[in-house]
Amino acid sequence: MKILAIESTAHTLGASIVYTKNNKIKISNNVVFRYENKGGYVPRELAEHHAKFFKEAVEMALRSSKTKIKEIDAVAYSSSPGIGHALHVGWVGAKAISLKYDIPLIGVNHAKAHIEIGKYFCRPTDALYVFISGGNTQLVVEEGKRYKILGETLDIGIGNFLDRVGRTLKLTPPNAVGVINAYKKSQKFIELPYRVKGANVAFAGLLTAVEKLSHKYKKEDLAYSAQETAASELCEVTEKVLAHLKKKEIIAVGGNAQNKRIREMLSAVAKDHKAEFCAPPAQYCGDNAAMIGILGIKQFLSKNYGLQEPKQKARVDESEVE
Repeated sequence: MKILAIESTAHTLGASIVYTKNNKIKISNNVVFRYENKGGYVPRELAEHHAKFFKEAVEMALRSSKTKIKEIDAVAYSSSPGIGHALHVGWVGAKAISLKYDIPLIGVNHAKAHIEIGKYFCRPTDALYVFISGGNTQLVVEEGKRYKILGETLDIGIGNFLDRVGRTLKLTPPNAVGVINAYKKSQKFIELPYRVKGANVAFAGLLTAVEKLSHKYKKEDLAYSAQETAASELCEVTEKVLAHLKKKEIIAVGGNAQNKRIREMLSAVAKDHKAEFCAPPAQYCGDNAAMIGILGIKQFLSKNYGLQEPKQKARVDESEVE
């Protein structure tokens, strides 16, 4: 069987063909069109971007996998959580394909899909999932047939925090990548607010401090210190949960699992507790349609077609593990 998968929760419009062979799920391709804006994400502009490239993304996915649209068994799309305007474009496009070719429409939880692609590449046995993306910072485990969130951000996600640091310091580019680039140019640590409450973290106060100090210190030093502080908060709560539950693996998923320094620090935490550390290849950490297809196939086989209309706010612990 083959599924056409669509991702459109935020800045990325993606399309992918995912299929099964010998009872194993395979990724054929992973087409990505990313919206770039120095001032952040404007919902209307996101929708315009996704609508502009939707047809091209689908055609590229089909062409590069040598698949005809009539060979597709279902179409899966990211139904939640995400930015409403962006979600809507993916839903309308996927629904149109579903109706035209009379194939099932499968609504996929984007957050669960990040975890599923972590499972796909890391093959865990008993994992603690560290879900770190633009809008999310969560510590997740499987408990029976449900996901359970044991700790999370109390305000903004670590990805949004790093993006806003990049814009505040006017880095190049003005986002989390700019922070990483500036980080490499400094080793000077400036003490900044550090907020950990139980297994929860908070980054808003840290961001405010960076904004207030932006005219006092070099931007490279502030970028270095902001990332080190945020990553240290993340590692502290991860270690707390890992030590308590004695999990065998730490699996980092989400866009910020690409960050080499965060990976390095989480790997050190795992090593200290005789656990393994793993993360998907970088191209599958950020938002992508391949992960939507992986979870979409699982839902298709279990006849769980998920949400048929987008829902902006949905948590990973609201539905069962596939």
